[in-house]
Order: sequence, then C-alpha cells, then structure tokens
Amino acid sequence: MEAQNIVRGIPASPGIAIGKAFVLREGEFCYVRRTITKDKLSGEIQRFRQALAKTRQEMEASREQLLRLLGKSHARLIDVYLLVLEDPLLTKDVEKRIAHELVNTEAAVWETMEEVNRAFDGIKDEYYRERRHDIVDVGKKLL
Repeated sequence: MEAQNIVRGIPASPGIAIGKAFVLREGEFCYVRRTITKDKLSGEIQRFRQALAKTRQEMEASREQLLRLLGKSHARLIDVYLLVLEDPLLTKDVEKRIAHELVNTEAAVWETMEEVNRAFDGIKDEYYRERRHDIVDVGKKLL
C-alpha cells in the first residue's frame, strides 16, 4: 500500500480532490511517461517535430531581442542553443525512442536528455562537462 499524505490548503473551488501529487524541487522537471499505440506513432513524432519548430521560433525571437538589446556577443548564446536543438543526434534519438519504445514525446525527450547528461559525466575537461547544462536547458525549453 502506498504512503498517504493529507495536504490542506486554500481551495480554488469547493469539493475534495483525490489523486497523485508530484512534489517538485526547484529546477526539477516533471513529466508523465505514457505508452502510445502504433497507430498513434506518426502523430506523436509529428508532435515532437512541431515542438522543435515552435521552440526554434521562440529561440530565434529571443535571439533577435537579445541582439537588439545587448548586441551580437550575447545573442550568440542563443546560437549555441539553436545548434543543440538542431543536432541530429538529439532529434534522431528522440524519434527513435518514440518509435521503438512507443512512448510519448515528453518521456522520449527527457529520457534522451538524461542519457546525454550521464554521458557528459565521463568527460574529464570541466568546461566541456559543464556544457551539459546547455543541453538540459534546451530540453526543458523544448518540453
């Protein structure tokens, strides 16, 4: 039997709510891993591609704003993020995970990011090892 906690607060509407609660620590990301059926596969991959396109548009808009406000050198940070977002290693791995494991986009993106993050643990150079945060930031933005 699962542990049960009762949380009391100020309700937004009358009634009782019973369900799973997620406790998030600052900086954590929460997703629900769902299994999809084969007939939903192409739709799920399309969802991922749409998320990529939307994230790219938002980043390009941010880049233009940074360029206007702070100049070229600060806008280059967004260029790095755009490169990560367009990296075939990332995009193909996510699509492969969706197709082979039949999971939703959120799970595929986050689990791929975690895999990349673990791979960076083996890098001896501190500068390059810290670049994992850029990749994780892009993953969060994508989600």
